[in-house]
Amino acid sequence: MELSASTDAADFKYSIVNLDTRIVADLNHFQPTFGPNFRTTRYVATNALRAGDVIAITVYETGGQALFPPPAVVSGAAASTTPLGQVSTGASNIPPQIIEADGTVFVPFVGRVKVSGLTP
Repeated sequence: MELSASTDAADFKYSIVNLDTRIVADLNHFQPTFGPNFRTTRYVATNALRAGDVIAITVYETGGQALFPPPAVVSGAAASTTPLGQVSTGASNIPPQIIEADGTVFVPFVGRVKVSGLTP
């Protein structure tokens, strides 16, 4: 086997290897572990949720008794009132949830909700 390389520092570094039947036979027995799969499988971007992802959940409520009451009114702040005949609405943020290995998160007053495979 003969080997040569570039000696000029400005050149791209490379090596030339003369192949003989012994080297070709050795290469024929080489089986790359990811090569064929890597070439045939294409990456597909997705926003699908999966175990380990952290998500924020916002619960929107309309009218009636609120499951998630608004925070206490601060002294001196204007209290919000709803005119008669209108439905009050509100949004409550549940602390960030880590999607469990089984693909679920816990939502208060609801229980376990399967979210894996869904998109935000």
